[in-house]
Amino acid sequence: MRENNTISLYAGLILFAFLSLVSCRKESTHTLTNIHDDSALQTVVGADEVEISNVFEQVLNEVIKASSITPTTNGKMAGNILYTTIVGGGIDTNQLASGIVKITYYGQNLEKTKGRHGIVYVQFEMDSGKVVPWKTKGTTIVLTFDQYEVVYLLKANKSIWLNGTCTITNTSGGTLGNIADSTLVPGNILTDKVRAQLNFTHDDHVAKIQTWPWNFNRTRTFSLKDTSVVVSIKGDTTLNGINNVVSWGTARSESPFYTEATSSVEYIISGSGFLLKPLSGTKIIHGIPSPITITYGVDNLGNPVTTGNPTGFRLNWLLAGYPKKAVLAYE
Repeated sequence: MRENNTISLYAGLILFAFLSLVSCRKESTHTLTNIHDDSALQTVVGADEVEISNVFEQVLNEVIKASSITPTTNGKMAGNILYTTIVGGGIDTNQLASGIVKITYYGQNLEKTKGRHGIVYVQFEMDSGKVVPWKTKGTTIVLTFDQYEVVYLLKANKSIWLNGTCTITNTSGGTLGNIADSTLVPGNILTDKVRAQLNFTHDDHVAKIQTWPWNFNRTRTFSLKDTSVVVSIKGDTTLNGINNVVSWGTARSESPFYTEATSSVEYIISGSGFLLKPLSGTKIIHGIPSPITITYGVDNLGNPVTTGNPTGFRLNWLLAGYPKKAVLAYE
């Protein structure tokens, strides 16, 4: 009798353990099936950081070009300037007596993949009624974006529209000149500091235009590598205990964010096109539910490119503890 009771007890324990295991498995399966793939949302947030920064940086570098249009703004003889034209835009100096240079965008890039419209006003610092040349250490120029728009011609209804102001301070002194006769020589650097408050609109071909506020704080260093002018961009602001912040604002997901440059983002800016294809660098987007790491300068598989031209950037993040990745091409 005791033996039968013992057998019944063991059988009951085994059945209880089995049912508990099945229950756990069902619960685990139920939990996993309710994890929704967030790739679409994360891709939008990460791609916006890359694309809007690229659009912004292109204008900044074209403003530096525009400062070379005349010795009055450049502070050097005309034969020493590096740039006098902008692809798809015109430089107007009719208001130069007031320190204003007007850049009007009206055309396409060299690759016929983008069209640009709108105006950027460049206000040079004045002293006793005279323009302070950009080469002067500590001088500032103020940019006003007046409905500056980039239209992606190969994609239906895709555009980025910027409005707002930006201040650039020449912290090192000097200016970019002809490579053969330049303030910038091998081993030398030029630096500036950027502060901007902009609103951007994405895909504005809709009935109701929505804008998102972004701020850009960064230090840029220009150097000469071989025959190319390279700019390295790093953050110089601290937010929420994070150093090296380069941008912050509200993402299109309506989530506040702030982006840390964990290593400098590098562009080649010499040449007429400004292809907007960063060679290298890393950022982390903080403040959103799943922080995103951006790796610039990768191939179509997401591997860093050390020789030749990279094709895009890689996004990495975690979803419920599981690693996720997206590889996107530069626009």
